[in-house]
Amino acid sequence: MNGANPSVLLSTEELLAVLDMLQANFIPGLDGDIAQALSSQERQLMLTTARHSLLARELLRENENGAALHRRIMAAVGACVYSQGAILAFHWPPKSGQPSRFFGHFQGNEVVAHTRPKEILHRFVIFDERAALVDALLEAFEHEPTPPAPPWKLAVARDLLATARSDAEAGRLDQAMRVLSAHGQSDPAVRVLVQTFAASPRVTILQLLKQGNEKSALSQTMTLVQDKRYLWMMLPDDEARQQLVVQTSSVAEVANYLTHWFD
Repeated sequence: MNGANPSVLLSTEELLAVLDMLQANFIPGLDGDIAQALSSQERQLMLTTARHSLLARELLRENENGAALHRRIMAAVGACVYSQGAILAFHWPPKSGQPSRFFGHFQGNEVVAHTRPKEILHRFVIFDERAALVDALLEAFEHEPTPPAPPWKLAVARDLLATARSDAEAGRLDQAMRVLSAHGQSDPAVRVLVQTFAASPRVTILQLLKQGNEKSALSQTMTLVQDKRYLWMMLPDDEARQQLVVQTSSVAEVANYLTHWFD
């Protein structure tokens, strides 16, 4: 994912030390603080050891004015701490129970991706623009272009959609179609959607966050469900919050939506 983009790889202990220096204690993707079970003295020892590691890797410098983090760490981790917009993504590959995670952050001109290549590691990659980060996200989760699809759109109650998906995954395709068709949904679209659910699709859930007016926060949730033939995009219905708008889409349309939602 990083290619020619500047990046930095930190252990969880090193990240905690960086956050401590930035007077922060959390960013999305940092699981339960490993230091919580430590005494104050043990925590301080851990942070000191992590700072020594950063010094050895020339990611931290000490001078007469104190400690100074490498500008790449300041840009990468700082964008996550002081994020003005974020994409928090969780992806389930076909037939996988464990999600992979991708966290994108925008702060001023900084565009940063935060991923977890291993449980103890955190990778931060700096991009030139939002569109490049969105492309990296979709590529990381293997959302590939699909053949052109009819412009199907359904408005489905969340609970009915969950029931239909459960039935389809269990092989009860006829039952899943009855659940949706009984509520006035289009038969061709219902049939294809149910077939997609039954095909062990890849599923990505994204939460979009950005600052609104007067320091308020705006949010949006999106779900992507894709098999080899169709990519479905699911968004909350603006007119009925208990419903989802489920529509066929494309990787290009999803990328455009994610990029411009933050405008």
